[in-house]
Amino acid sequence: MGRLFKLSLTRDDQIPINKRGSGVRRLVLLNFFRAEVERKQAAAGASGVIYAIEEPETAQHPNNQKMLIEALLELSQTENCQVMIITHVPGLAGLLDVKNLRFIEKDAAGNRRITHHDDAVYQRIADQLGVIPDQRVKVFV
Repeated sequence: MGRLFKLSLTRDDQIPINKRGSGVRRLVLLNFFRAEVERKQAAAGASGVIYAIEEPETAQHPNNQKMLIEALLELSQTENCQVMIITHVPGLAGLLDVKNLRFIEKDAAGNRRITHHDDAVYQRIADQLGVIPDQRVKVFV
């Protein structure tokens, strides 16, 4: 049975995108969806758009993570646009202004509690999602 959708893109170095790493493929896919949403939004009128992306940092080089967050912040400044990301990486939260962060957790009774607009939210995020020390590491470069 044939494929319904096939796309072939090649970079300047003549390596097809489908032969690149998962991080590059994910960035291409995110940008494809963004362009498609913008196209549909322009064609249908100015309706609001919510971009919800789970763990955008997955398979990304740290430099790409920073560029991606900067692009998403810029996108969030667009009229009728909201961007939500979910991450387990405290470093990404550190790239955002505290006013943009929401820390969601359940209390002992199982009720959802959302912490925001509070400088202590950085500490709560670091406490819950921080890097667990590994005593086996002798050298880290």
